[in-house]
Amino acid sequence: MRVVLAVWLAFIASVALAASTAERFTSFGGFHLGVGTLTDVQSKLGPANKIESGEAGEYEVRVCYRTKSATVTYLSGEMGGPTHDLLGLSVGQTNTDDSVNCPPWPSAIRVPPPRLAGLYLGMSRRAFAQALGTKVQVDGKVSRAFFESKRKFTPAEYQAMPKEVRELVAKGQTQDYFDVVVTVEGYFANNRLVKFQVWKVETQ
Repeated sequence: MRVVLAVWLAFIASVALAASTAERFTSFGGFHLGVGTLTDVQSKLGPANKIESGEAGEYEVRVCYRTKSATVTYLSGEMGGPTHDLLGLSVGQTNTDDSVNCPPWPSAIRVPPPRLAGLYLGMSRRAFAQALGTKVQVDGKVSRAFFESKRKFTPAEYQAMPKEVRELVAKGQTQDYFDVVVTVEGYFANNRLVKFQVWKVETQ
């Protein structure tokens, strides 16, 4: 019994650590992934076109803003629904392809430096992997890592669920938490980071 308890406590601790480690990558420029929508971003940072691409699971919509040192993009996708919930962010070197439709970051709001939790443009692949502190998958010019954790339903989220689902949760026949996956990607050219991108998705 003690062994089982120790294993269970170790599992709980690892989940909590993954969640806390991942959260440091999920906010930038005053916005937090999983909170608000792309419309909220536009309301604060000013008019910017919503640029859509892909279909179904590949669907992506984004709004972007240029600073002197980078292009900052906020993202949503199929999981963001019709409200375009804020699910992703990226910071990349400014170039014609990425910034042609991006208005300037508003002068009245502090410009965030192009750094996030130890990630910065120009760093090497090795430094990128060290900053993530977990297993990194390499796929051509892209390096990525996944942080998996769980988040308990809040009382408001639980009450908003269909009655049938609440009954299953109460009986212990379905989970009472969201599975959370934070994906951190680095895009490289000549072994130097030219863009980092983060997604946060919660599923039941």
